[in-house]
Amino acid sequence: MVVPEYTLSVSCSDQKDSVTEVFTVEVTENKDPEATNLPASIEYNAPDYLSGDVIYSVSATDPEKESLSFSLTCTTTPCPFAIHPRTGVITMTADLTSIAVSSLDLLVTFSDGYNTVGPLPLSLTIVGLNSPPVITNLPVSEPISIPENSPQSLSVYQILTTDNDPDDVHTYTASFSPTSGESLFAIDENSGLISTSSSSYIDYESLSVGSFIMSVTVSDGTGQDIKELHIDVTDINEAPTFISNTFSISGNEGEAGTILESPDFGVTDPDADSVLSFFIACSELSIDPNTGSLSLKSDYDVDIPGTPMSFTCNVIVSDGELADTASLNVVINNINDNTPTFTTSTYEFSVFADIAVNDIIGSVTASDDDIGEFGTFTYSLDQISLGMGYFGIHEGGQIYVKESLLTFTSGSSLTVTATDTGDLSGSATVTVVILNSPPVISNLPLTSVLTVPENSGPSASVFQVLVDDINSDDTHTYTATVNPEIGSSLFSIDANSGLVSTSSSDVIDYEEYSVHSFVMSITVSDGKDVNVKQLLIDVTNVNEAPIFLRDIYFSSGSEGGTGTILESPDFSVTDPDADSVLSFSIACSELSIDPNTGSLSLKSDYDVDIPGTPMSFTCNVIVSDGELTDTASLNVVINNINDNTPTFTTSTYEFSVFADIAVNDIIGSVTATDDDIGEFGTLTYSLDQTSLGMDYFGIHEGGQIYVKESLLTFTSGSSLTVAATDTGDLSGSVTVTVVILNSPPVISNLPLTSVLTVPENSGLSASVFQVLVDDINSDDTHTYTATVNPEIGSSLFSIDANSGLVSTSSSDVIDYEEYSVHSFVMSITVSDGKDVNVKQLLIDVTNVNEAPIFLRDIYFSSGSEGGTGTILESPDFSVTDPDADSVLSFSIACSELSIDPNTGSLSLKSDYDVDIPGTPMSFTCNVIVSDGELTDTASLNVVINNINDNSPTFTTSTYEFSVFADIAVNDIIGSVTATDDDIGEFGTFTYSLDQTSLGMDYFGIHEDGQIFVKESLLTFTSGSSLTVAATDTGDLSGSATVTVVILNSPPVISNLPLTYVLTVPENSGLSASVFQVLVDDINSDDTHTYTATVNPEIGSSLFSIDANSGLVKTSAFTRIDFESLSKRTFVMQVTVSDGEMEDVGQLILEIADENEAPVFGRDSYNVYGNEGKAGELFGRVEFDVNDPDTADVLRLDSLCPGFDLDSNTGEITLSADYDVDVPGTPTSVTCDVTVSDGQLTDTALLVIGINNLNDNSPIFHNNSYTFVVKVNSSSGSFVGVVSAIDNDVGQFGIVKYQLLGVEEQIKYFNISDEGELMTKEVLPIEFSSKVFELTVKAEDVDGKFDKASILVLLEPPSDVMPMVNDRHLTFLEDPKNIAWVATVGAVLALCAGLATFAIIRNEMTGVAKPYASNKIDKWVEPRKKGSPVSLSYSQWEPWHIKDF
Repeated sequence: MVVPEYTLSVSCSDQKDSVTEVFTVEVTENKDPEATNLPASIEYNAPDYLSGDVIYSVSATDPEKESLSFSLTCTTTPCPFAIHPRTGVITMTADLTSIAVSSLDLLVTFSDGYNTVGPLPLSLTIVGLNSPPVITNLPVSEPISIPENSPQSLSVYQILTTDNDPDDVHTYTASFSPTSGESLFAIDENSGLISTSSSSYIDYESLSVGSFIMSVTVSDGTGQDIKELHIDVTDINEAPTFISNTFSISGNEGEAGTILESPDFGVTDPDADSVLSFFIACSELSIDPNTGSLSLKSDYDVDIPGTPMSFTCNVIVSDGELADTASLNVVINNINDNTPTFTTSTYEFSVFADIAVNDIIGSVTASDDDIGEFGTFTYSLDQISLGMGYFGIHEGGQIYVKESLLTFTSGSSLTVTATDTGDLSGSATVTVVILNSPPVISNLPLTSVLTVPENSGPSASVFQVLVDDINSDDTHTYTATVNPEIGSSLFSIDANSGLVSTSSSDVIDYEEYSVHSFVMSITVSDGKDVNVKQLLIDVTNVNEAPIFLRDIYFSSGSEGGTGTILESPDFSVTDPDADSVLSFSIACSELSIDPNTGSLSLKSDYDVDIPGTPMSFTCNVIVSDGELTDTASLNVVINNINDNTPTFTTSTYEFSVFADIAVNDIIGSVTATDDDIGEFGTLTYSLDQTSLGMDYFGIHEGGQIYVKESLLTFTSGSSLTVAATDTGDLSGSVTVTVVILNSPPVISNLPLTSVLTVPENSGLSASVFQVLVDDINSDDTHTYTATVNPEIGSSLFSIDANSGLVSTSSSDVIDYEEYSVHSFVMSITVSDGKDVNVKQLLIDVTNVNEAPIFLRDIYFSSGSEGGTGTILESPDFSVTDPDADSVLSFSIACSELSIDPNTGSLSLKSDYDVDIPGTPMSFTCNVIVSDGELTDTASLNVVINNINDNSPTFTTSTYEFSVFADIAVNDIIGSVTATDDDIGEFGTFTYSLDQTSLGMDYFGIHEDGQIFVKESLLTFTSGSSLTVAATDTGDLSGSATVTVVILNSPPVISNLPLTYVLTVPENSGLSASVFQVLVDDINSDDTHTYTATVNPEIGSSLFSIDANSGLVKTSAFTRIDFESLSKRTFVMQVTVSDGEMEDVGQLILEIADENEAPVFGRDSYNVYGNEGKAGELFGRVEFDVNDPDTADVLRLDSLCPGFDLDSNTGEITLSADYDVDVPGTPTSVTCDVTVSDGQLTDTALLVIGINNLNDNSPIFHNNSYTFVVKVNSSSGSFVGVVSAIDNDVGQFGIVKYQLLGVEEQIKYFNISDEGELMTKEVLPIEFSSKVFELTVKAEDVDGKFDKASILVLLEPPSDVMPMVNDRHLTFLEDPKNIAWVATVGAVLALCAGLATFAIIRNEMTGVAKPYASNKIDKWVEPRKKGSPVSLSYSQWEPWHIKDF
């Protein structure tokens, strides 16, 4: 039952006074609000009302004047009306013309908060509504099929429409799914005709889908109809296409099947599933039908003359129905497939050791069958085995001397290698033989006879033969003959050193021989050549005395009595006079000598032990033959003998020591003496310690006995034996006894320097102090006792009787507070049973502080995450401390917490956020309580609670999304992302949008932050912003600004692709303009940027595009070289960008070949060959010429005087006779050589080196020579000189001479390299007046020679006088004169013949005529080896017969 009235009694008091009043409340019933203009009916003309217009205002009142709220529903859906919830004003949310019905009811409800009224109807009648158009021929039963590549703007389908309003104008639009259909199809907005695109062709293969749904909309401006048309794009077969008309490849020559470089045939076929096959129309190549890889069909060798290095073929690609053809340019590369080969595997060259540096020793020749650069090779030498680089080699293969050959080992070999430019090489062995140069005896003959006195010592040096030899490594052998032959037993020559010495066995005795003058003919040989000289020796007579054979003799004997015989000194005496009687005498007071035998004895008693008596002395011994004497020194040694025994001063010794005596300390000394002097009086001491079992002792030289090993184990009273022994093994001995003295024990670590403190509460039997004892007697047993003062200490401390360890009581714990006395004196005694030692130990008992103790091991606390100082729940730490006056403090071992040291309250040490990953929500710390000295520790388990302390935060404060204005409703424009650092429930949030500033809700947002289009953006203002908010479950939120930008239209390249390939000639200038890219862009203010990529990539180094203008140009750095490119067609992908969008077009560029000049690979070339006749082949130059145009035919040309150059092969022939021996003829010619391809040329320098050959023989100036020599001339006497000339220059012009003829004649002569004829032996006197006919041969290094005759007239010696009886013989009576007349007649006839020959020869050769006198006034030496040679004879003077 409702009580309509209430009475309230209200009292108010201030604790002193109070007052009471009555309050009456009357309750009345609430009344319904009332509408004053509903229900109602209204008519509206549809075109007059647009969205947002007010169509009606509901009027209502409430008796209680309460505020009313309004709501509205419609009888149709959707409902294009809204009512203001407070005012009741009804507005349009859409144009009224959009409503499809002509009448409807709006149902209005309103409430005052307590009572609700309604719904009340507002009936609307709508007039002036439009009749929408209707598409009549959609949908269709089957999709419409459109083949790819259909013509542009091809009609596809006509949309038909009906409309009850015949005057309406219809507009057609369409959208596609997928949206890519927009670029393929279009609808005419006026006619509704659907057609293919007017700007692009349909390509089936480029489409991701082949079926499209076209949503067609027809509108009359008010109403519309939407229908779908399904369109299928169908595939048709299309021909494959090469991306270039021409391809280029290269590969190496080789055998059939050799794979060539991949041509990278760029083939496009719109039909992705087509299977393509390749074919080639070419006899040289095969092609893989699947991959297009190429190989040689048969063996191909460009080194074979006539084989081209390039050719062209046609390549076909087919998909089985359709095909395309391209041209293939093929270059076959020459490779290095031939190795240089020498004409022979071994060479041998012979030279003299003194050949000049840079002279040629010989030539080697190699060839290489490769053409071009690989046929070019270089020579090198391997001389490692020689130990020195003796030789070098020219480019033409001439080996020359680089270092002197004087140290070169003849017959050594080196390796010559020919290496081509491809590092293939061949080699040959070159052996160099050093021609021998004969040795020459330089110090014979002597100017006087060498005298040797008789009795010269055996093997006494007489003369040293000296030899000069260019071949410094030659080993010389010396031999000699002596005339008369008996001299061979007196003199000899060392075969190795050339030292002439007297006989090693026979002493020269002047009286023994009837001949005293000797001629020694000495021959030195190096194994190949010899030289002979004579040494004249005279033996002289000497008067002899008897001679001791030694200067000093020795004798010795033992000390003893008179007449004691000494050792015989074996006096050796010689006297050339065999009948001499020799006698001995001695100048000496100590000895006697037997005059006949020389035996020695003591003249009186002799004892060296007597002080002052010498053990050695010297005497002079004289031998005499009665006239002459000789003296020798006699050294005499008197030997000391051992005739005394060592003796000790006492028969026994006893020494007493402590057992701890140090090692090496002396325990005592013994003394012995020996009356002998010298070594026999020298004593050595030794010990016999066998009985001791160990060598405890040693003994010094002076008899001091020392400790050698520790005596701690020695048995007291033991004995050893000391012996004294002299050097003669005589000895005496004595006994030594050693007694060990006792050592008392000693406490070593007492008294202490400070009182020993023992803390109270020490454990029972706790070790306090270890008494340490030293005792030398290590075997002693020690006993420990102790007394404590005050005596109460005996109950606290004790000592172990055996170990000496002081410890606390085993029954009572020490309590500091219990005793009034805390200091104690412990007297400790140690005994070894014989001696004792007493020391004191002072002990203080100290007070010890006790630690506080937590009453629990673990405590607990919790609190919320927060900032530094946040207080946690109190853990209520409970602690006890035996020390009541202790002041306790708390500390904590924890990085997260702080603790109040006095109260133990806890707080966060730093900000603590459990939302941070890895931050634990619980942890454990150790809490410590301390009384200032001692502590106790307990464990603290802490829990930190999570709270909502983080707001959602966006990854960025602003977002910007770019879209096209026609983006479909519900399409995503972008995503926003927010995070909430809170974990758990507080980390969950939701997104919302605030679009108030936009005037319309254009966008919506999904749960994951994806913003989607909610309303069409065609009316959206680009760059406008909205706000996105993220709100978590705790009502904390964050926001970000989202800006939406409407994108512009892209630029379009208007002049690409071209309908043709753009040709660029090679060698075009740097940065030359090639093509201008043109661009259309609806946005006329856009700035365009151009970039490009080139395929193949090498094209990027040849072409570039200007980023601002779009001008394609050649490289600014690299010129285009057609021949160096393996690919000559390039596809440039050009991209133009307006900064937001871009377009791409292709430009195909092809490099065109241009003719280029050939170029020599080097500035100069060298060729070497031999002098010779016109037309002879001189040599061949491998000119390495590079012509980028491989098909060019090159021609060589040169104007070198005396030489012809083959224009094709590079062979050089002599155009005229060429002889470097002719004066003024150069050995090197330099000229220009030119190469031409018929249009362009290049020039290089050609250096021609001409080798000298041995093409001349030696020629004697005279056909015959006549010389005179005396028969008794010594060996080595000069006879005459012959001379021959060889017109060759260099080593080939060197001449050597050799004598030929009857051995019995030529054996007496030698001829030198200079043509000097010398006597080899003394000519016997019986040859007097005879004539020797000899032949001399002049020969060069290759064996070419000439001969001349020599007449040697043997003149009698000047000291041979004619024999007479009583008168002089008449001239004709002397038979020798008859011989001379005959001889002189023959000589005169010969001279007349020679004079006639000389006159004729001089007239023919231009040699100066002989002098009128036959007396020569100047001797001209023949040309020395190595001296310059002239072809003119005018510098040579004639040889003349020596006057006699």
